[in-house]
Amino acid sequence: MAFNKLLLIISIFLLGAGSLLSQNFQAGIMAGPLSSQVDGDMASGYNKAGFHAGVFVRYLLFEDLAGQLEMRYITKGALENRLETDGYYYRSGLNYVEMPLTFSLKKNRFQFEAGPALGVLLFSKEEDAFGELSLGSYEDFRKLELSGIIGFFYEVTDDLRINFRMQYSITPVRRTLSSQVNTVYRYQRFAFNNLVSFGLYYYLKQ
Repeated sequence: MAFNKLLLIISIFLLGAGSLLSQNFQAGIMAGPLSSQVDGDMASGYNKAGFHAGVFVRYLLFEDLAGQLEMRYITKGALENRLETDGYYYRSGLNYVEMPLTFSLKKNRFQFEAGPALGVLLFSKEEDAFGELSLGSYEDFRKLELSGIIGFFYEVTDDLRINFRMQYSITPVRRTLSSQVNTVYRYQRFAFNNLVSFGLYYYLKQ
């Protein structure tokens, strides 16, 4: 059901992008790998591999400044695998449909970008060494996530660009500690998505 909704949203986005091409917009498709972790959980390090894929539209605001809106499917989460050392294993998988809105400044073949992204959690899963975890002592992952993006594009050809991004949650994805637990900082009671990603962006012909 969630996958069907995602296909419907992307189809609507593509139809809108197609009509905008005649109005000096640019549109295209994108995909790439990523590595993620969740700050505030039981794991550490960018150990969980994932991917992101979707569509985008880009509008040139000024000669060197552009805005870009994307609609993409993205997998986030965390992984800690110490089965061979002390028997510990933990994995979380968070699957979102996400809409980044970034603004980029062009310098020669580079475009430096920053902006927010709004994500809607489609489904999540957690596992340990014994199998899938129930909700237990943690609250469920939150359905909405607001995150921040910073990165850059490199123009390979007129139609193809490569991208590198760092992305971090602005709003927490779940509470990990009760409000009754004393911490130095309030944010230490919460978990946040943290990831780095690469992408290929292909511009459709006008």
